[in-house]
Amino acid sequence: MNAPIASADFAGERLVGRGVELAEIDGLLARARRGASGTLIIGGVAGIGKTALLAETALRAGGFRVLRTAGVESESRMPYAGLHALIRPVAERIEALPPPQRAAIAGAIGIGAEDPVSMFVVGVACLTLLAGVAEEQPLLLLIDDANWLDDPSAVVFKFVLRRLKDERIAALVAARGEPGQSFDFQGARRLRVTGLGPEEAVQLLAAHFDHLSNSVREQLIDECGGNPLALLTVPTLLTAAQLAGTSPLGSELPLGERLTHSYAEALRSLPPDTARLLLLAAADDSLDVEELKHALGQDGRAVGDLSIAEAAELVSIDGGHVRFRHPLVRSAIYQSATAADREAAHRALAVAFAGSSDPDRSLWHRARAAPGIDEDLAAALEAAAKRMALRRSPGAGAAALDESARLSPTGPQRARRLVAAARAYLDLGKPAHVEARLDEAESSELTERARAEIALLRASLNPISGAYREALVQAAERIGDADPAFAAEMLAFAVRSAQHDDEWTEAVSHCTRLLALDLPPASAHRQWAQSLLAAVAPAGSSASSSAPTFRLPDPASPNWLLWPPQTVIELGGGEADAVAQCEFSVHVMRTRGDVFGLMGALLSLGYAQIRQGQWSSAAAHLTEALTLARQSDSAHYIALADSFLARLAALRGEDDECRERARESEALAPGSRLVTSCAAWALALLDLGRGRPQAAFDRLSATAPLPTWPNDRLSCIRASGDLAEAAILCGRPDSAALVLDGLERWAGGDPHPWIRLVIHRCRGLIAKDAAEAEGHFHTALDTRGGESRPFQYARALLLYGEWLRRQKRKLDARSQLSAAVDIFDRLGAQPWSERARRELRAAGVPAGRREPQAVDRLTPQELHIARLAAKGMTSPEIAAHLFLSPRTVSVHLYRIFPKLGISSRAELREINLADGPSKTRSPESSS
Repeated sequence: MNAPIASADFAGERLVGRGVELAEIDGLLARARRGASGTLIIGGVAGIGKTALLAETALRAGGFRVLRTAGVESESRMPYAGLHALIRPVAERIEALPPPQRAAIAGAIGIGAEDPVSMFVVGVACLTLLAGVAEEQPLLLLIDDANWLDDPSAVVFKFVLRRLKDERIAALVAARGEPGQSFDFQGARRLRVTGLGPEEAVQLLAAHFDHLSNSVREQLIDECGGNPLALLTVPTLLTAAQLAGTSPLGSELPLGERLTHSYAEALRSLPPDTARLLLLAAADDSLDVEELKHALGQDGRAVGDLSIAEAAELVSIDGGHVRFRHPLVRSAIYQSATAADREAAHRALAVAFAGSSDPDRSLWHRARAAPGIDEDLAAALEAAAKRMALRRSPGAGAAALDESARLSPTGPQRARRLVAAARAYLDLGKPAHVEARLDEAESSELTERARAEIALLRASLNPISGAYREALVQAAERIGDADPAFAAEMLAFAVRSAQHDDEWTEAVSHCTRLLALDLPPASAHRQWAQSLLAAVAPAGSSASSSAPTFRLPDPASPNWLLWPPQTVIELGGGEADAVAQCEFSVHVMRTRGDVFGLMGALLSLGYAQIRQGQWSSAAAHLTEALTLARQSDSAHYIALADSFLARLAALRGEDDECRERARESEALAPGSRLVTSCAAWALALLDLGRGRPQAAFDRLSATAPLPTWPNDRLSCIRASGDLAEAAILCGRPDSAALVLDGLERWAGGDPHPWIRLVIHRCRGLIAKDAAEAEGHFHTALDTRGGESRPFQYARALLLYGEWLRRQKRKLDARSQLSAAVDIFDRLGAQPWSERARRELRAAGVPAGRREPQAVDRLTPQELHIARLAAKGMTSPEIAAHLFLSPRTVSVHLYRIFPKLGISSRAELREINLADGPSKTRSPESSS
């Protein structure tokens, strides 16, 4: 007699084999007990035993609180269904969360009045909630069938799991396929589950089947490939004679598609009413038994008996819910039904849910029951997609738009809905889906607006490539009169793409087109273009006479309009105002809970702070951006953050760090000239600081021919001072003069202060006589506003001091060199400090080493946390601010206090955690 099957590869009550896998799991649990959180992603084919491993883990997790959820195919379009199932047992803790988090997570799972403002705010709330549970006892999270999770739940779970560190939380995630194939993120451990070995397969079969002949057992083991589901299912589909070996098994056992077919055969042996109940459950396997019976009653048919299906081991009844033995069973039942039967099942479910609190559920079933074109239903699905967008559920919205397009008549309406679906899939990061929808839309009748949207979406798939810019510009010109706001959006995208290609002439051209549109004066696009044009336009153009403006933007503006581009920050001056705008933009992004927007704002803020000399703050913000980018698998943002951090490492003399970040950034964004030029510039700065001017000259001069410098390259403009200085130091004054001439042509007669500072400090080195040289140095140091970039200002002091010493004016040199040392020390510019100290010693002044400051002893993240704590923020408030768990913040503070020699938060307020100089006083003139 066949024994009942409890779980895929269990023999009796315990798991068969799996020693390697269980050792990995036991290690995960042991680390969590000691306080180190971790995640293990389990992959493998259907039926290989992933669910069984999760069940065994729950048995082994003594002392753990266990929370479980599983992806369900029918719920994959229901926002936050997976999250709801996981936190339902601890939902009473939601009331104790901070108000914004409480509102977000309550709205997500349907117990709050408002829809969540952001999936990432929901993620912070979930992290805080789970970390609170883990404070009382270690916590085990079991997430099965992750490939079927709804998109918002998947985003939230990844957000949470990536941030687990010190919370005593262990997480196991099972997903079909290779480890991490459908649920992947950096930092998680991965485990691929394979078939049982021959001895383990014998043990499993012996525990469940009493009368297998040796020959049958050997054939089963050979052909099932160690798959536990197949080993336990195939014998139930054989006759008694076949099991005993007295009747042949046939040349092929029912595996793979044949196994699915065998489940369908088993279904045909059931009474019709039971089969109809199973079909309803397969069409929506989130229903409980009473809901199933109610739905079946909509057809006016008698209620079937599910106990028959349970006895046939197709389903189990667990807490009033129908659970299919395996997803293959559900799939077989649904796919083997006729189209008419499936439509009837969905119609019954649509009626059953019509009066429920979730009308979209009824709508889904109406759509699945629709045999063909139905414009009313298509319009209802489109409206549902808009509701889902408000709930930050692009996956469900995209699916609704797909269904809407399928039910739409051929024509502009259908094309518009396909384009809208493509836009939703772009938000989900599914480029293949975007391309497919756009290709399908282009086979329909298109309006001019739809053509323009298609052009923008195709360009958005390749944001750092110039391949689509021309099409984008042409589309903008065609609709500019009818829809200037959308035309401005497309032209702004073309400008940003040109910036990535380092093509400032083209960027100027697109900005000019944008400003020619009939936009209101207060248009955010207009103000953005004016500011960028003022920064990058060459001398003599209509925009070159104005300065870029930095203003606090409208918080409702699109993300990228909230902060100034790095180009404007670099070339335009106004560092303090740029930092203020970027800080405001970071605040807006944190309030929105918009992680991708926050990455962009943090990058611009860090970039501006490097210019203003706030290097420790810049490191903290750029490191946070890099962490978020890695956690979001955003290669482009990782590359940008790495390239900016490479420059900061070069300035600080962190050689290995600089080289590694430059290498990684170039590898991640080989098509972005912006990234590659930033990486090359960082390496050249490292060479220059370490006394290798020839290497620096070679790197930078390869960017463009010197006679045509800056040769339409924004990177050349930014690096002109460094190239000129490298040329001078390696004995190439003529090359330096060519570079400075090019920079002056670009800047015109009234250059920004930083450009005047750079030009005159370098002109002082190549001047033909002492009076001319000293005049240039004085002009550089007396430039009003030049000190707003303290590193550049200190370099002018250094060059002037070196020149004075060579002129045998040691006493005059000392004041310049001392001021330079002071600024370099406070910035942390170690190579430049050492160079200035050597010169100061040569001028007759002993120069000791700088004592480390408080900010030097902390990592960027520790410094960020310490500053927030010094302002009086609590650990939960800091955690919400930085998207961490409160426990992680507390652990960081525990490490921070000994580094600073303190023992309490109150003492933090007495510690100087400030950056180096944002304003620098000029030394007295030595003339």
